Formats: sequence, structure tokens, C-alpha cells
Amino acid sequence: MPRKQCLTCDSFEGNRDVIEGRVEGRIEGKAEAMEDLVQKLAKYFLETKSANETSEAIAMAKTL
Repeated sequence: MPRKQCLTCDSFEGNRDVIEGRVEGRIEGKAEAMEDLVQKLAKYFLETKSANETSEAIAMAKTL
């Protein structure tokens, strides 16, 4: 199968690196977003709920 030429840089060089970098960035971004969500949930439950409910909520959030 022939390689496709990059439409923006008119080059075959570096396409794989660019694509891998984008995918890696998306994965890292989602992981950071999940960590942020878990922290926000933990803070909310610590402020409003009992310790038992807080630990259950954190465990549930980590399984998402």
C-alpha cells in the first residue's frame, strides 16, 4: 500500500511521528482530565458527604 503524502508539508518525512504525537497527546490529555475529575469529586464529597460515601465515590470514579 503506497504511503500518503502529508497535505500540509508536502513531505513523507515525520508523518508517523506527528500522528503518534497527536495520539499520545490525546491519551495524556484524557488521563489528566480523569485525574482532575477524580480530584473534584473527592473534594465535593469530602465537603458534603461522610467518609464512607467519599471513598465509595472515589472508587467508582477511578473505574470510569
